[in-house]
Amino acid sequence: LPPFFAFFRPNPPPVPLNELPTVPDLSTHHYIKGEWQVVPISTDVLYLNAISMLNPDEGWAVGYKVGYGVILHYHQQHWEEVTVTGTRLGGAHLADVEMVSPEEGWIVGHTIMHYQDGAWQEITLPDGFEKLTDMDIVSADEGWAVGVWGTILHYRDGQWQAVDSPTRKDLFSIDMVSPEEGWAVGKDILNSIKK
Repeated sequence: LPPFFAFFRPNPPPVPLNELPTVPDLSTHHYIKGEWQVVPISTDVLYLNAISMLNPDEGWAVGYKVGYGVILHYHQQHWEEVTVTGTRLGGAHLADVEMVSPEEGWIVGHTIMHYQDGAWQEITLPDGFEKLTDMDIVSADEGWAVGVWGTILHYRDGQWQAVDSPTRKDLFSIDMVSPEEGWAVGKDILNSIKK
């Protein structure tokens, strides 16, 4: 993209719409045999936040396009947008996707979605949850997610539950070393060990 410095000057001269730089089509990048290759996406997605590849031939990505969250599925050597009915993707920011297997996966953001039986379905959220930014799925039966205002959720026994958080600061990433120990970072760094 050409630099946009002129747009940040005080009182910039008006630029006709037909002279504004165009945004290239969004693409993903695939590293194979020692080099990165561009894999185009033929949809009007603005940006992608996360990707989870199951193998070289199948994966999922999440992001945002004007007005709603977007889910992409990679199969048969191309990316395809997935339509999900009965969800609140309008205005939803989708932050992370993690596949447990080709038959099961999770998405977090302004919502939580579960992939099972060949379809994405929205999950009932715990009270007080606002926006999740990241997750780490330890196994098909256990996972953790973090988000704004120090939100920490734990998936166990088939449901997501809020966990007492030692911070009210936004958390952006979580990594579980084992089911008993993990780290969360953001505007704070947390280390948690289950007792």
